[in-house]
Amino acid sequence: MLEYLVDLNLRAATARAGLGKTPASAGVIARKMRDKPAVAEAIAKLMQERHGLQASRIVSEIGALRTANNQR
Repeated sequence: MLEYLVDLNLRAATARAGLGKTPASAGVIARKMRDKPAVAEAIAKLMQERHGLQASRIVSEIGALRTANNQR
């Protein structure tokens, strides 16, 4: 699942994880995995966490910029 977060490409993630001997077979395996409810739920949860972390980082960066601007 974590490999998917690298580039959001399920076929590439499957290949990087060592599943499938060819890109075509990795694609078939990726589609089968994606259709499993547990996998879909895990990906959704990881994406939600990822977006939450990105949002909190953005807020933190904006705060740092404001502080830096106020110190000038």
